[in-house]
Amino acid sequence: MSVTVPFLSPAWLGVALVASIVLATLVPPAWRRWWLVLLAGLVVASVVASFGGVPWTGDLHLTGYSIAMLAAFIAAYLVTVPRARIIGVPERTVIDFAIVGLIGGLVGARIGEMIEQWPAFGRDAQGQSLALGDLLRKAADIDGGGMVWYGGAILGGLLIALVAWQRRIRILELADLLIPAAVLGLGLGRVGCFLNGCCYGRPSSLPWAISGRGGTAVHPTQLYETIACLVLFALTWWWWRHRRWQGEIAAVAMLGYAAWRFINEGLRGDTVGSSFFGLWAMTTSQAVSLYLALAVVALGAVVITRRMRDPALAALARHVPGSSNHRPAKDQAPGNDAPARD
Repeated sequence: MSVTVPFLSPAWLGVALVASIVLATLVPPAWRRWWLVLLAGLVVASVVASFGGVPWTGDLHLTGYSIAMLAAFIAAYLVTVPRARIIGVPERTVIDFAIVGLIGGLVGARIGEMIEQWPAFGRDAQGQSLALGDLLRKAADIDGGGMVWYGGAILGGLLIALVAWQRRIRILELADLLIPAAVLGLGLGRVGCFLNGCCYGRPSSLPWAISGRGGTAVHPTQLYETIACLVLFALTWWWWRHRRWQGEIAAVAMLGYAAWRFINEGLRGDTVGSSFFGLWAMTTSQAVSLYLALAVVALGAVVITRRMRDPALAALARHVPGSSNHRPAKDQAPGNDAPARD
């Protein structure tokens, strides 16, 4: 399911995205205007194209995958806005986070693909190493290459956390809001993977197996993940109304997804081999899932220890607007306290 239309080169658009994200990171918040940042990114891409770095025009592929990605992004945004107001985050700020997450997610997902497919990514069809310019053009061609979700989640999440830290917004409280929405988006996005034929499963004789490449019956691992993500989203979205501490929803969502992804990777037929700390052989995404789980547990231990030692910090962590267990933090303005960054 795809339609090809003449448009600006995907590589040109990729350069514009990278330039925009770099400028958004460097520009002080007081001067940052997203329309200006995006305009500057377009100018940078135009300059690069003028010197022959990337082509001006090309073919843009409109696929079921891209439509599913757009639907996923819109759905995640729509479920976020009402609850963002409850915790004191205005819609304009949500839009800022959405733009940062979108740009960082695309760039990070492309970088993840480069890392996972290296060194093959850095070679041409004849097996020769690509020149730096050709390599950069290939990396910028987000329309013609693959994406790795974990790469996008990591870079997009880090950039959102950086913006939140700059604006003195409680990061854990924000994570409780955004991560379930991201899980919803991922679940819908996997429908696009199913339509695109990527992220396919291993051969299977189960009744619900689907026809894969070459007509072989395979596990519909994309749809498995859609179902798992929708269930995880529903659980965490309900739990948000009953949470007791800042950060607990984010922790449950990340641990739940890491566990599920580790299992589902075992059914995938397109995986890349890796290892966990060089000790146990597994797929790249299985290793990343374990690293993610360890990071969440370690960070959780640090946060819990700090709260146990600091009653004021513990009281602040019980500030969970919208929850049946909400305890207002006395004499604290949301987003205006230094400990909130923890």
